[in-house]
Amino acid sequence: MLTLFSLSHSDYEEYSPFLVVHASKTEDEFKLDAHEAMNIVANRIVDTHSTDKGWIGTRDIVKEAVKVLIEQGYEAVQPIEVTMTGSDIIDTSQDIKFELNDIVLEKIIECNSKVRERVENE
Repeated sequence: MLTLFSLSHSDYEEYSPFLVVHASKTEDEFKLDAHEAMNIVANRIVDTHSTDKGWIGTRDIVKEAVKVLIEQGYEAVQPIEVTMTGSDIIDTSQDIKFELNDIVLEKIIECNSKVRERVENE
């Protein structure tokens, strides 16, 4: 049975998961492999880096570490993904970037309007 693992990068604005599977690795083995891969990559980057190439960042290290994991027998996978993008508070139909039933959307807008009114009157 294949086990799904995620090696990810996260900062203040972005979360980038890189998914791999392996037939026999455990969670602890994956964590060791991932840390080892990141150290290998970081060392390679530092050894070959010049200031002309720009900054060295964690996303670069993680992205390259996935390639090391693949060399070690992991297989990269791409999930089928649905992303819902929009505002944390939905006040208008412009606050969302996905299809939502008009009736449901109006109920959400009405509910949030009442919450906003209550908060402003406190």
